[in-house]
Amino acid sequence: MTDTPAPAPAPAPAPAPAPWYGDKIDEVTRGFWSNKGIDPSDPIAVATKLTDFYRQAEQRIGAPPEELLRIPKPNAPETDIRAYWSRIGVPSEAKDYDLSSVKFTDGGELDTAFADMVRAAAHEARVTKDRLAPFVASLVKHMEANDASELAEKTRHLNDQRDMLKKNWGTNHDYNMAIAQRALQDLGKVSGLTPEQTKQAWDALSMVGGIGASYAMEMLRNIGSRMNTSPNGEPNFISSQPGQGNDKVMSQAQAKARIDELKTDKAFYKRLVTDKEVAARREWDDLHKIAFGRAA
Repeated sequence: MTDTPAPAPAPAPAPAPAPWYGDKIDEVTRGFWSNKGIDPSDPIAVATKLTDFYRQAEQRIGAPPEELLRIPKPNAPETDIRAYWSRIGVPSEAKDYDLSSVKFTDGGELDTAFADMVRAAAHEARVTKDRLAPFVASLVKHMEANDASELAEKTRHLNDQRDMLKKNWGTNHDYNMAIAQRALQDLGKVSGLTPEQTKQAWDALSMVGGIGASYAMEMLRNIGSRMNTSPNGEPNFISSQPGQGNDKVMSQAQAKARIDELKTDKAFYKRLVTDKEVAARREWDDLHKIAFGRAA
């Protein structure tokens, strides 16, 4: 029996091809690819996926590298912090804020002290240079509107007080006003005040001090009705008793009648013209204010 020859041995398997990246890509990087779902053995897949990742990242960044700005950490050097805010638009010094475009409605400039205060506060708060002027312009507009509102309210209040005074005094308004104004002048004189200082005191009393103008004027009228003038022209207080006439008011017709009487009164003429007596002049002027709305 003839022996069958043994089969030829199987050929040795071909060695696995070397990876395309050779020894130029480290193991950690290849592991990163795998974790991202990239097949490290396929150079086309690697290139395609990495390009896709880059495009997505670029869309999220939205700006080229030269336009990117890193926010400094709180413990960063002061120079880095200043450089960051400078890139944002904050000036290096408060004086660099330009407020020349901000004006009041009438064209007036900002008060220097106010403008300096705003600049300092803005620099401390790191306001950008281009945003301060619009902010201050809005602030000035609000201030002007508030001032206008306050003025309108004060004017309304004064008109109400004036109307109340006219209503309370009725036909004796001009006479009472003359008495009140005379009392104010006399009080200022006794206090050693000039006419201008007396007026300022009255403004403070009737407008600023919280006392209604109508009440203040009535107070002066009451004081004036209890005052007379001494021979030397100095005002004196006198007591007022009912029926003595000190509180009596005079109408326009009565004032005209009294003027006609005094025109024929030789004694009064001497007091008024020859002696230039203060009390006579005051009575003459008061009568004319009541009768004609003006001094003689």
